[in-house]
Amino acid sequence: INYRKNGEAYSCRLVVHPIFNEEQKLINFIAFEIDATFIKDDSNIASMQLNSADQKPKYLSSPLSHVQEISLFHQLIELMKKDCLYLDSSLKIATLADKLKTNTRYLSQVVNHQTGENLARFINRYRVEEVKQQITDPANNYLTIFAIASMCGFTTKSTFHKCFKEITKMTPKDYVEQFKKSN
Repeated sequence: INYRKNGEAYSCRLVVHPIFNEEQKLINFIAFEIDATFIKDDSNIASMQLNSADQKPKYLSSPLSHVQEISLFHQLIELMKKDCLYLDSSLKIATLADKLKTNTRYLSQVVNHQTGENLARFINRYRVEEVKQQITDPANNYLTIFAIASMCGFTTKSTFHKCFKEITKMTPKDYVEQFKKSN
């Protein structure tokens, strides 16, 4: 468990790798914290190796090393958290790639390999988290659920409902009702 800047707890996973010198003597460790919200299952974590030998066949010919991949993934997560780019309903992979100073192919590889999802699903996870925060905020009681979803980057009601239900395992209305009962 770790905590966001706002104090909210979240599950995280640590991937720890040994670092060896030229004589193959253990000299250090490097650890990566992964926000478990964006990990479909632990099989993705098990595949995180510092070499590319265990990468999915789809990425074997990629010149992007696994260390670069993990670094780019963390940069993407930080960018999403810091700049809230997911709120932009017209967000494109090219925009993200430009901001990360990489290309769209690498960015797509990183998201797919690290989360097992495509970029749209990855972004929609952030949007759903934002919707969950906004629909439970009393200051937004005058807004419809879809108005809040629109402010959070969703463009269609059907996409919003589908994503919300896939991610939370409940409808937005059920989520609000459950929140009200627990508070």
